[in-house]
Amino acid sequence: MSSLLRRFLLPAVVLAGAFGAVFTLDFSTAASTVSVPTPPADPFPDVPESHPHAAAVDYVRQAGIVQGYGDGTYQPERTVNRAEFAKMYVAATYPEEKIMTCATDVYTLHDVPSEMWFAPYICVLMREGLARGYDDGNFYPERTINVAEVAKIITKGTLPSFAASTPWYRVYIDELAVQHALPEDIMTFDQPVTRGLLAELLYRQHRHATGAEALPSKTYESIAGGEITKKVTAEEKPEALYLPYTEQAFDTAVASNEPFAIFFYAAWCPSCIQHDQTFTDRLSELPRGVTLLRANYDTDVNLRAEYDVKVQDTLVFFRAGGVAQQVLTGASFAEVQDALTLLQSS
Repeated sequence: MSSLLRRFLLPAVVLAGAFGAVFTLDFSTAASTVSVPTPPADPFPDVPESHPHAAAVDYVRQAGIVQGYGDGTYQPERTVNRAEFAKMYVAATYPEEKIMTCATDVYTLHDVPSEMWFAPYICVLMREGLARGYDDGNFYPERTINVAEVAKIITKGTLPSFAASTPWYRVYIDELAVQHALPEDIMTFDQPVTRGLLAELLYRQHRHATGAEALPSKTYESIAGGEITKKVTAEEKPEALYLPYTEQAFDTAVASNEPFAIFFYAAWCPSCIQHDQTFTDRLSELPRGVTLLRANYDTDVNLRAEYDVKVQDTLVFFRAGGVAQQVLTGASFAEVQDALTLLQSS
């Protein structure tokens, strides 16, 4: 990817479009206009040459991608939320006509009304399969985005659709390592992404795409080595959980480093109702540490498609780290116990 982030800034900000046009977004009216990019003439005063992301920030400044705040600063340490990232990445990667014509009514999210400034950008992420809403019908645009989440979105288009790993984000971190795009200040995978760090990630991707000399980069192993993982005995593990499926609950299950399963439940399905009650009543009989996530067969259509689930009352089992391992339909409670126990011991 040779283009870089575009960033919304103050109530009225300037943001470079896909072909050099600039969108001026006024968040008080949600109106947009197109004008000629005018890069700041001078470097940002809060990003001196000694700053670890100085070159990256200077790149986006000179390219007219980022205009800075009204006081002339860039604020590299400010964290980025999901809506801000959607705008930065999508505006940098897709032409204006694809963004502004994305059918926001097709991707209905409770907290992303079509008139909001960020709706077209989130729409593109969903249309391209780079992000999806939570099970409760929200996108949570105000939530801070972390390193693993950004890595998935900015590398997914360069990886095969079947790419998978344990944990789920390793394949994306590995791809960034190949591109020498992991700077030294990445300490953990759940680290919140700042404006400076995002500029650096995308700047390094640009250097890789254009054949520039590679910069020193971290790897998955060097980042993981800094994260402390405590080994616990079976008795120390928490009791099994049975929760509604959400993207956040899925990520938590992956991060637990324990097996888990998604149960595709339908309210009109007698066997689903029976199994739902059994899971509730006999949860303590499942292996400690595991999680069952109850998805809605009728509404979680994208999730069904992702795991090729054709009928209700289906369970998709995952190894620790989030790699899909097994699919069972109409399984008995004993079969669910056995499958989770086997995955936990393997």
